[in-house]
Amino acid sequence: MNRIKRKRESGFSLVEILAAITVVAILTALSVKPLNSWYHRLNAKKAGDGLKHYLVMVRSRAIANPARHCGVSFKLHPSNSKLDDSVIAFFDKVPTNNSYDPGVDSLYSSPFVLKKKERLSAAIFSPPYPYDIVFRGDGSANAGLQVVLTQIPITMTLDVLPSTGRIKMVMK
Repeated sequence: MNRIKRKRESGFSLVEILAAITVVAILTALSVKPLNSWYHRLNAKKAGDGLKHYLVMVRSRAIANPARHCGVSFKLHPSNSKLDDSVIAFFDKVPTNNSYDPGVDSLYSSPFVLKKKERLSAAIFSPPYPYDIVFRGDGSANAGLQVVLTQIPITMTLDVLPSTGRIKMVMK
């Protein structure tokens, strides 16, 4: 008896390939929204961490030399402005006024600039210095501060406690 050996065909059929592509496409479509949300939270956290580290740097500088007070001044612009919001660090040469005086106080660090899509709003709880806060040599601040960083759809709040100068960040 002659037996003819047939080669066994291997591979995938067109239907199997299309089914696999369809499954991958559906899974990809379902993962876009969670990844987009994760991406926004990551960018907001990066901006919030940068601002927090900037404030911690200023406080640490004040603690390093108790005779020299260090502060931050917020330069905020309306939301429809084309200018970026920024925060500058300065040595407060006249510690009794607790504010940034451009002709008197000197800057000691480059400004922390936020991108146009990141917006700041600040509220300082002890008037009359609405956008300046000064850290003393013991680490305390001259006023309580609440900074709200908005990067749609994420909002972060940084709080500075006046008695200790502690900086706390909360993401919403």
